[in-house]
Order: sequence, then C-alpha cells, then structure tokens
Amino acid sequence: MKRWIFFFLFLTLIIYPFKRVLADEPSQIIITVLSASSEGSEFDLDNDAYRDKLIKLFSYTSYHQITQKKVSLQKSEDETLSLPQNYKLLLSLKAKEKERIVVQAIIQKGGQKLLDTSLSILKPGTVFLGGPSFEKGVLVLVLEAVQ
Repeated sequence: MKRWIFFFLFLTLIIYPFKRVLADEPSQIIITVLSASSEGSEFDLDNDAYRDKLIKLFSYTSYHQITQKKVSLQKSEDETLSLPQNYKLLLSLKAKEKERIVVQAIIQKGGQKLLDTSLSILKPGTVFLGGPSFEKGVLVLVLEAVQ
C-alpha cells in the first residue's frame, strides 16, 4: 500500500510541473477579417477552405479578405486588433484545455461594446463570427485556433 502511495506521489510531482508548463504556453490564433456583401459574387480569400463554410453560414454573395493576423494569447493578457471604420476587436483567453480554448471576443467602437461573447474553439478549429456593418455589408471575423 505504501508503495502505491509513493508511486502516485512521485507521478504527481513529475506530471504537475509538466502540465503547468503546457498551460503557460500561449495559444496561437489566426484572425482573418472579411468584408461580406450582396454586391457581386466574388470570393477574394487567401484561404479557399472558408468558401463553403461562408456560403452555409451567411446569406451574402461576395467576400473580400481585408486583413489577417496571427496572435498569441496568454491568460493574463488581452490582445487588441484594429478593424476598419475605427472598430476594435479585443480578445482574451479565458480557459485552455488540451483540445480547445475559450476566448472572450469583444467588438467595440468609440468605447461602446457592440458585441461581447465567449467562443469555445477546438484546436485545431475555426469559428466564424458575424460582425458590425461595413460599407454595403458586414464584417465577418474568422478565428482559427492552431495547434
């Protein structure tokens, strides 16, 4: 019996620091900002894999990629991304598990929150988020968690 207790104590002492190091690693997210509208039927995207998902999720006929940025999120830090027309996207890592992350996404303009939501994203996985009005359509944000 004592052998088992020492064995489990030994395993705990070995695994706990390793698990903590993994938890402290930043989570990588690729953020792609798209303009969606019903003006035309063009798909101007760097990642063509988004096309079918966009057609299923949204009723727009035209999508243009505005920008793409890769960010590293840590639990104690927020990441701010400037969007067109003075919108801002604030991302905050709320939870991190082996297979998924939970990210709080806030879209604001002039200090006013327009959207405040939590997203559970599989690793690897992609979430499409409809955003605010933009020109003759809307902004669509694609958040892709990478391993």
